[in-house]
Amino acid sequence: MSTQSPYLKAIIIFPLVTQLIGSVIAYVLFDLDDYREGYFDSALFGFFLTFWPLTVPAIINAYFAKCRGYLRHNWKKILLFSFIIFCYWSIGNVVIAPNTKYLTDRISFILGGSAIMAIYTTIFLSLLLPKSK
Repeated sequence: MSTQSPYLKAIIIFPLVTQLIGSVIAYVLFDLDDYREGYFDSALFGFFLTFWPLTVPAIINAYFAKCRGYLRHNWKKILLFSFIIFCYWSIGNVVIAPNTKYLTDRISFILGGSAIMAIYTTIFLSLLLPKSK
């Protein structure tokens, strides 16, 4: 019997993969190499651009799944909690940096993005969670 936690894979790999996917999307979508000096600087900017809105909620979701003892078959609970976390996190960012001119567009973007991230979290985190205790 291994002394490692069965949730170690979910706590380490899930936020890292989320950060990597978010950084690549930010790099490609925002064409970051036009604004920075070199590839490393662009990759680092993409990392910092996606850390707060994507990776921190992924860490919270993985830790919550470990604390609650969720297994792979608890996907409904993971979906609900991850949607709540991403909505709360995104709306908190809107409150911190309000832009009232496009507020309704930002709210609809937040809800759509939160739904996509909740589905991603449900699928990917469920694969990393243990099958049974």
